[in-house]
Amino acid sequence: MINYTLLGKRIKKYRRKQGLTQAELAEIVGVSPNHISKIETASTKLSLEVFVGIADALKVSADQLLLRDPAESSSNGGEELYELFNGCTAEAKMFIIDILEGLNALFPATQSTDF
Repeated sequence: MINYTLLGKRIKKYRRKQGLTQAELAEIVGVSPNHISKIETASTKLSLEVFVGIADALKVSADQLLLRDPAESSSNGGEELYELFNGCTAEAKMFIIDILEGLNALFPATQSTDF
């Protein structure tokens, strides 16, 4: 399943690395700047054609946009967990917290604070 929030953040990250504005990327891809904005904020989904156009314009592979890169992996998925957690209902959040508290009791944290 595609996480459109993370996809949008990655597109924004690579767009900025290329020194492109939303308007410049939109022109290259053949869409409106508003559409690029909505993609970056996960307010809309994008077609395969637009996805490929964005990847080409940003000179990145589809994997780089869809999959976690090593720099993101160093955070142990914290950003992704945060996004997933915030998408849960209050009841689900309480359930998740209960599970995590139980896991922490079974597997105490070591000195590592990577997460």
